[in-house]
Amino acid sequence: MKTGQKLLTRQSLRRMRAGQRGVVLITGLLLLAVIVVAVVSVLSIGTLDERMAGNARNQTLAFQAAEAVIADAERRLGLRPALGLMPYTAGDPKLKGKDDKLLVWPLKKPLPFKDDCTGGFCSPLANVNPKTVNWNDTTKTLGFAVTTPFPDGTLAAQPRYYVQLLELPQPNGRGQCSGLLRITARGVGQDPNAVVFIQADYRFYLDYTDPVDSTPNC
Repeated sequence: MKTGQKLLTRQSLRRMRAGQRGVVLITGLLLLAVIVVAVVSVLSIGTLDERMAGNARNQTLAFQAAEAVIADAERRLGLRPALGLMPYTAGDPKLKGKDDKLLVWPLKKPLPFKDDCTGGFCSPLANVNPKTVNWNDTTKTLGFAVTTPFPDGTLAAQPRYYVQLLELPQPNGRGQCSGLLRITARGVGQDPNAVVFIQADYRFYLDYTDPVDSTPNC
């Protein structure tokens, strides 16, 4: 009887040990699965963060490119204050000021605005949309003319712009013809999908009119 009890006890211990090994195996597999999921999650988050940082850098680069080409356009068109960076006032036509909440810029020469935007100058009748414009068409858009373009490889495409006349010049009562134009620029980052549009409006007066004539022929 004692021998049978000993055999039964040994068999029970074997079964218990086998069951413990099974539990340990299952627990180990569960822990391994949890570790794998955690590692994959960390790698995914790191990749996502890197992608988001890259997108932000591309958007910033595209914005800077659009701003740079607008600054070039201002210099090209002569949209600069007559005396450095001093503000214009209504009482002093030599300086620059505000009109309809917009800065007033002296325009030194007439611009060739066309209904079909030839040369990058669009008339008020031109139906242009920055999202549908063919920005690769150099006959309808303009690029850097005064400053140096971005080095090759910096951007997927160089920034470009077009100029649209929004309001025809009209006598402003100060012996000048005053109008409104808009510069629309497109900047692209290193990724061609990173695109930024910037529009800047300019209230201008024609600096080549007779300052003595209070009703100039605009």
